[in-house]
Amino acid sequence: IWGAYHFSHQFRLKSYTDVFVKHGYRLTPRMMIYGVVGPSIANWSHTTEQFSVNGLTQVPKLIDTFQMEAKTVGLGVGCGFEYLIRDRYALSFEYTSYSHRSKTASQLISYRDVGRDRSGNLVKTVKPSYSTFSVRLTYFFSLF
Repeated sequence: IWGAYHFSHQFRLKSYTDVFVKHGYRLTPRMMIYGVVGPSIANWSHTTEQFSVNGLTQVPKLIDTFQMEAKTVGLGVGCGFEYLIRDRYALSFEYTSYSHRSKTASQLISYRDVGRDRSGNLVKTVKPSYSTFSVRLTYFFSLF
């Protein structure tokens, strides 16, 4: 395909911090199922690479790169299972889904159309969402 343009997108989660409220129901004296909910702050990046392909046998050529980086606020919601191993130790398995506010950015990109160089404004909106599965060993202690 002569003069075709392809775009590659990559989302990278750099770090996240959350604070959860945990509410559970005891199935037995040693087992509990629970839900978690709370705010989350994520530091992430999103990269779009533009490639051109001239002909069917040519290797795609990188034309332009558009990168966004942001720190956004979101919400985490999840559920888990906790088993009390000993009086002060518990083992937990938890799944959490996160959704964050979207971020929009624009950048001027260039391309070749019917033998002429052209440029245009590329606008992209990224709405980060991701999930985590965690295994946790907890030690319970008392301050008093």
